[in-house]
Amino acid sequence: MSVTWNQEAVQELHVPSLTSEASNIFAILLLLVLCATGLLGNLLVCVAIKFNRRLHNIPNYFLFSLTLTDLLVCGLVMPITIVVEVHQGVWTWSFLMCLFYVYADVFLCTASIVHISVISLDRYIGISKPLKARDKSKTSIAVKLTTVWITTILISCPIAIMALIDSSNIFNDNTCRIANRYYMIYGSTFAFLIPFLIMVVTYVRTTSLLKQQSTVISYQGTDTNNEAFILRRTCTQRKYISEK
Repeated sequence: MSVTWNQEAVQELHVPSLTSEASNIFAILLLLVLCATGLLGNLLVCVAIKFNRRLHNIPNYFLFSLTLTDLLVCGLVMPITIVVEVHQGVWTWSFLMCLFYVYADVFLCTASIVHISVISLDRYIGISKPLKARDKSKTSIAVKLTTVWITTILISCPIAIMALIDSSNIFNDNTCRIANRYYMIYGSTFAFLIPFLIMVVTYVRTTSLLKQQSTVISYQGTDTNNEAFILRRTCTQRKYISEK
């Protein structure tokens, strides 16, 4: 009886294994490295665009906006994620802090993905329709950036509204994460799947167009060389005939 009781007591202790502790430490170290690298890299890009006059052009407004977004992710979202990992997933703050964390995570990550998809689409238009792409006015860029941020708000706002209506959608059992399945499907579709498909299609089309243009240029170069060779041969023959 004592052996059986001792076995049951040991099973109820829930002593964390070395494997889980090592995994947790590895995750924390990885997040720290990613956070520091992201902060430094994006900060350097912002400084370069700010102080290098050659980079003061309208297309770089998109890059600057994307860099600021990633900088906020590394400065606001990732530090909180690291603290949560230190506490092994247990949320130690209030519901309002949880709402801020979840919304900032969804909003900023969505903004980053939408920025990248719009940049890929803009590059494709620049290659496929160069005359249309010449419209690089400040108004045009402002409209595009406004569209990006409005799209981001429309995608991310529902989770905040749902959390205010029912806190269990993000805050439950000392954990802070999205728990509503409907928003998971909605967010995954509009914040990841659709932008991902846009990027894949535009980059594939861009690569195809670049290959076609390269082939045309190579063919034109060959024709030009052939014409030059024929012209030189004709001139040589005429010179030979005139000498006779």
